[in-house]
Amino acid sequence: MYGLVNRAIERLLVDRFGEPLWRRVRDEVDPDLQDFVTMEPYPDQLSFDLIGTASNQTGVPADELLFQLGESWVDFATREGYGDLLELTGATLAEFLQQLDALHTRLGGIFPELRPPSFVCKVEREGLYEVHYSSERLGLAPMVAGLFHGLATRFGTTIEIEHEPRGGPTGHDVFRIRETRG
Repeated sequence: MYGLVNRAIERLLVDRFGEPLWRRVRDEVDPDLQDFVTMEPYPDQLSFDLIGTASNQTGVPADELLFQLGESWVDFATREGYGDLLELTGATLAEFLQQLDALHTRLGGIFPELRPPSFVCKVEREGLYEVHYSSERLGLAPMVAGLFHGLATRFGTTIEIEHEPRGGPTGHDVFRIRETRG
């Protein structure tokens, strides 16, 4: 994953638990690790190790940390300079969900080694969406669920999610998203 993701993990841990916890996590994972370069790819395992170590040190389950990472991702990406790109992706939750693959295509021009997930959104009816998520990176469904909640907040709505893991080599998951306020 790119340094941007690891910087988001760092920001989450510093914001939730403080700088000393982040330094302990970082040092346990890799004592030589310093700052992440946003545009540089890092091994996926490094990101998973950061989350796993943070979970061990805080007692917060890794899935909950991943959910929080996803939930905070939209605000983090906006602060990191990607707000205009997010604005172009959609003016409503429905539009944004339907354009997630297009967003990742655009990001591929910025991050040439990006191996993005795939999102296919079906609008069942107004306020009810079925999103099929596939990724070669297994175990990130909690982050995706958090991302959907973060997007709902961005668009001034709240949602309920039903998650159906379907497994397989591509980590296929289905999320049924229902807007409950908007």
